[in-house]
Amino acid sequence: MFAVLFARFFNTYKKGTSHMSIYIGNHLMIHATSKGKGVKTAHFNSVYWKLKFINANQI
Repeated sequence: MFAVLFARFFNTYKKGTSHMSIYIGNHLMIHATSKGKGVKTAHFNSVYWKLKFINANQI
């Protein structure tokens, strides 16, 4: 069975909950970047994302 993990982050481009990503494994997530730069991968364990992490939900 395959599960999708969504993560929520705060204060990324505005106050409060402001960003979501999808965890794709191996400490990587995909997320939409600002200013029309498209979808990119990022390391889930980076200092930036660790400090802004709220929670994650599996569906």
